[in-house]
Amino acid sequence: MNVYLLGSDSYIAKGFYQKTRHKENCKRVARKSEERDYSFDLLKSQSFDFNIIRNNDIVLFFAATAHPDECEKDFQSAYAVNVAGTSRFIKRFLEHNARILFFSSDSVFHGGEKTFYEDSVKNPVGKYGEMKLSIEKEFEKEENIKIFRLSYIYSKEDKFSSYLEGCSKKGCAVEVYPLSRNVVHLDDLVEGIDKLIEAWDSWNNQVFNICGEDLISRADIARYFKENISAIEIKLVEPEEAFFKARPRAIEMKSKFFPALLGRQPTPIQRAMLKEYLGQN
Repeated sequence: MNVYLLGSDSYIAKGFYQKTRHKENCKRVARKSEERDYSFDLLKSQSFDFNIIRNNDIVLFFAATAHPDECEKDFQSAYAVNVAGTSRFIKRFLEHNARILFFSSDSVFHGGEKTFYEDSVKNPVGKYGEMKLSIEKEFEKEENIKIFRLSYIYSKEDKFSSYLEGCSKKGCAVEVYPLSRNVVHLDDLVEGIDKLIEAWDSWNNQVFNICGEDLISRADIARYFKENISAIEIKLVEPEEAFFKARPRAIEMKSKFFPALLGRQPTPIQRAMLKEYLGQN
């Protein structure tokens, strides 16, 4: 069995490749990266050799135009990738009897004061969430597709953490928007993927909400960084109105299945931060 990382140059895919127990079976598939085994383009499915796929090979579908603001500003281009191209590739993989893990988003929910589980009503705020939900709906009856609906994936390599570290080194203030998510450690996501690969047939549900236990704001993450890693000045900033047209301020997402998949509760983010920066378990 091979595991194909479609979009292997993305932040999450790179993290998975570095940490997975299945690295020797992984094949990296990317558009431009030099560190790849195969090339692809979601806009040109005819250019990819689907005959390399064998029965029950795993395709991890990381590829997407993932920035919500980009999806709002250039909807047609994002749709061509996130819906039209993604749908064509998934159908071709299914024709070759692959098993596909599609990475969706907590942005399929509208946020607010509700708590959202795998079977909660979906009602996206922005175009990015709409596109993810479109793929979820199209393939909701496919037995060979599982869906990981991701909350914010934390590591010291994520964009916000890199920003915190950069501000710390430069001695400049950290400007923090009021965003809250059930943040989950990248290591927990990797472990969840590994365990699903190893026990795919044991799970009858299609969707897993991938999330931490607690609703955490960016200000919380900055404060944890200040208390445990490096002194920084934190400034709370209200973004322009358009920012929240693309994403909710808060999405509280819980899971009926993710802790069972891990065999434990997800890692608290303060502990994850100490592991990331100080090597503490």
